[in-house]
Amino acid sequence: MERRLIWLGYSFVIGVATGFFLPENFKMDPSILLYISIAGFLILILRLIRNNLIFWVLLLISSFLLGLNRYIVKSQLPEENILKYIDNDFNARTEIIGDVVREPDIREDKVYLYVKVLKIKKEGWKDWKELPENAGRVLVQIRPTIGDYYYQASYGDRIWVKAPIMEPFTKTNPAGFNYKRYLRRMFRVYGVMYVKRGTQIKKIGVGGNKFIRWCIDLKWKMLSSIKKTMPYPESAFLGGVTLGARAGVPRWMKFQFQATGVAHVLAVSGLHAGFVAILAVVICNLLRLRAYPRLIVVAFSLLVFSIITGARPATIRASLMYTIGLFIYTFGKLGLRKSTQLTIPLAAMIILFMNPLVLPEGSFTLSFMAVWSLAYLTEPIRAFFTRYIRGWTFITFFLSYFFLLSIMVIRPDILTVERVEFFKYLGIIVFLNLFSYYFLERFYPIENLSLEEISKFSSSLKGLIDFFYAQFAIQLGMMGPLSAIYFGRYPIAGVIANFIAIPLIGIIVQVGLISALIHIILSLIGFSKIGLILATILNMGNYIWAHLFIKMAEFFYTYYPYPYTPVPSVIVSVVFYFIILSIAFFEDLGNLFSSKPLTRFIYPLLIILPLSIDYYQNVYKLKKEGIMRVTFLELGFGNGIVLEFPDGKNFLIDCGGTFIRKQDIALTLGKYKIYKINGIIITNPRGENISGISEILRGFKVEKIYGGFDENLLKGKLKYKEFLNKIADWRFLENRDHPLAKYLYDSFY
Repeated sequence: MERRLIWLGYSFVIGVATGFFLPENFKMDPSILLYISIAGFLILILRLIRNNLIFWVLLLISSFLLGLNRYIVKSQLPEENILKYIDNDFNARTEIIGDVVREPDIREDKVYLYVKVLKIKKEGWKDWKELPENAGRVLVQIRPTIGDYYYQASYGDRIWVKAPIMEPFTKTNPAGFNYKRYLRRMFRVYGVMYVKRGTQIKKIGVGGNKFIRWCIDLKWKMLSSIKKTMPYPESAFLGGVTLGARAGVPRWMKFQFQATGVAHVLAVSGLHAGFVAILAVVICNLLRLRAYPRLIVVAFSLLVFSIITGARPATIRASLMYTIGLFIYTFGKLGLRKSTQLTIPLAAMIILFMNPLVLPEGSFTLSFMAVWSLAYLTEPIRAFFTRYIRGWTFITFFLSYFFLLSIMVIRPDILTVERVEFFKYLGIIVFLNLFSYYFLERFYPIENLSLEEISKFSSSLKGLIDFFYAQFAIQLGMMGPLSAIYFGRYPIAGVIANFIAIPLIGIIVQVGLISALIHIILSLIGFSKIGLILATILNMGNYIWAHLFIKMAEFFYTYYPYPYTPVPSVIVSVVFYFIILSIAFFEDLGNLFSSKPLTRFIYPLLIILPLSIDYYQNVYKLKKEGIMRVTFLELGFGNGIVLEFPDGKNFLIDCGGTFIRKQDIALTLGKYKIYKINGIIITNPRGENISGISEILRGFKVEKIYGGFDENLLKGKLKYKEFLNKIADWRFLENRDHPLAKYLYDSFY
C-alpha cells in the first residue's frame, strides 16, 4: 500500500514538471478540474467493484492531471494584474496600497518588503482601482534615507507607496542569475519599487496573521539574546544557522561556506528542523508525554520554527516530512526507512499544490534531492561496499579516492582545461580496482578488511561509517551533478568538510536555541538578569564551536579550490539519473550485476555511457566555426567583454560589475567552456573594471594580465600601504584616506 501512495505523490510531481515544458503563452481553462472529478468518480466505482489494477492506474492519471492543473492555474495571472501597470519611465509616480505579507528581508544597506497590492492609482487617475487577490506582488526596496520607518517596518504593515513600478532585471547575459524569474516563482513578485525618500512611503495600518506576528516577534527576541551573549561575527553566524537570519551574515563568510561545500548550514532546512524535532522529542520524553501529545508538540515546534526562519521551501519540506514521518512511524507502524520514503513525495505534493512554480528552483530541488538520496541510496551503497569493497579492493578504492581528491586539489584545472588527464586518471583508477577485485582478491585474499568489519570494533566507528554512507549518497545523488547544473562549480572540500561541519552544527544550533529560549522564558517571569547570565554561560562554550566552524571553512577555502566545471548536458543528466533510479529501486546494488549475460552487459555500458558522452562533448567536440566571437556582458555598473578567436585563444577585456552581475562573467565563460584565458586586459584599475578579477584568477587559468599597474597587486592580498605604493597615484600618496583609494583596495581584494 505504501509503495502505491509513494507513486501517487510522484505522479503529481511529474504532472507539475510537465507544465514547465508547455509553451510560455499556453492557456487552459481550469475546468480541467471537472474532468479530474469525473475520473475520481469512476475510480470510486471501480474501487467498489474491486478492480484494483484499473483503480490505481486511473488514480495515478488523476494525480498527474491534478499536478498539471495546479501548474496551469498558478502560472496564469488574472486579467487585472501587476504586469499591466509596469512603468517604462523611472520618473513615473504610481501609488499603491498594500500589505507586507512576509517578514522584511534586511540587508546591509537596504530592506526589501514583499507587498500584496490591494489598490493602485496611476499618475493622472482620479480614483483608486482595486486589484484581485491573485494579481501578484510588488517588491518595495527602502533605504535608511526614508527615516524612521526603515527601522520599524514589519510583517502585517499596511503601507502606502508612491514610486514607479519597474520590472525586475532578467538574465541578459548568456549565463547568470535570472532575478525576474526567481521572484516570480518563489514569491509571485512581478514588479519592484525603489523608495529613497520618506515622502514616498507611509504606514497606514496593521494587519496580517496574529500568530505569524507572534512568531516573528519571538525570532527578534531570540536574535537580540544572541547579539547580547556572543560577539560578532560569530553572533551573525549563529543567527543565520539557528533562525535563518542570513542577511546579517557577512558576504565573505557566505562565499567561503559556498566554496567549502557547507553553505547548506545557512539554508535552514532538514538538518536544522531535525535538531528542533529532536529537541522537542527530548522535552516530551522528560515530561513523559504519550504519542499523540508528543506529535502535537513536535508539529507545533516545527510550525513555529518554519515561520521564524522565513517559511522557505526547504524548511517547509523538512517540517512537513518530520511531522508526517512521525505520524506514520507512530501510528502506521512502518519502519524509519519506509516512513521516510513515503513522506518525501507526500511533502513534495503538499508544497507543490500550494506553489507549483518552485519545482525547478534550487532551494526546492537541492533540498528534496538531498533527502531523497539519503532515503533511497544509502542502503544500496552500504550493500555495494559490503559486497565489493573489501580486502584488496578496499585498499585500492580508498587510495584511489584520496589520490583523485588530492589531484583535484593540486590541479583543479583537470576538471576543465586538462580534462583529458582527468579521464586518464579515472581510467587507471577503474583498471586498478577491477584488477584488485578479479585478480588479487581471488588469488591473494585479505580477510576481514571492509567497512562492515571495521564498524564492529565500536559504536563510534559504526556511527562514523554510517555517516560516510550517507555523505556518499548525497554526493552521488545531489551534490555531484546538481552542483554543476545550478552553480557551474563543484566544492571539492565539501567531501571532507562536511564530516566536521555537520557534527559541529548539531551542537551549535541546539545550544544556540536553548540559550535564547532560556533567556526569553526567564525574562517573561521577571528574572531577566539571571536569564542573560545563563544564556551568556551557554554561549561562551558555543562561541568556541562557532569560531571553530568559521575557521574550518576559512581553512578549506584557503587551501582547497572551488573550480568551475562543465554543466552536464541534458543527455548526460538523463542517463546519469536513469542509473541512479535503477540503483535506488534495487534492494541490493549487487543485483545489477546478476549472472544473466544481458544484465551484466547493459548496466556497465550505462555507467560508461554518460562518461563517454561527457568526454566527447568536453574534450573532442571543439568549435570549428572559424570566426571570431565577441560577447558584450551587461554587468550593471561594470564592464566585461569576452573575445574568442578562431585559433582557440580567449581574451577578457575588464571584469567588473555589481556583486550579483559580476558573477555572470565566470558563468558565461563556463557556458562557453572557456577555462583557459590567454590574457585579461584591464583598461582602468577601478572597481567597475576589476572588481571580479580575484574570482576569475581563482577559478580559471590566466596566462597574462595587461594593464597599467603592477601585476603583483593581483597575486596576493597586500597591506593597504603597500597597495597604494604599487598603484603610485600621487593623490593617494598625499592622502592615504582618499575615498577612491579605499574603494580601489576593496575592489581588488
